[in-house]
Amino acid sequence: MSYQWCLTGQAPRRRRANYGVEALKLFSAAASHPQAAVLNLNHPGHYLHWGVFQISLANLIVVLAMVGVFVLALVLPFPGHGDRS
Repeated sequence: MSYQWCLTGQAPRRRRANYGVEALKLFSAAASHPQAAVLNLNHPGHYLHWGVFQISLANLIVVLAMVGVFVLALVLPFPGHGDRS
């Protein structure tokens, strides 16, 4: 790469890769499978507002599931740690 752009003040032009054909092949392959998308994700997300806090409904569900798994890990006993007589 030449450093002549430092002298001229113009950044060198970069070549753009042509990913159009490959992206079209991947898209058509995914669209041909009936189970490509279980849910229709072609709509804007739902957001919940509470004061200055804003969170999407999908992220809130994931956070609540993680908290639930954490609480279960604290409450449930480890397997094999019963009372030994």
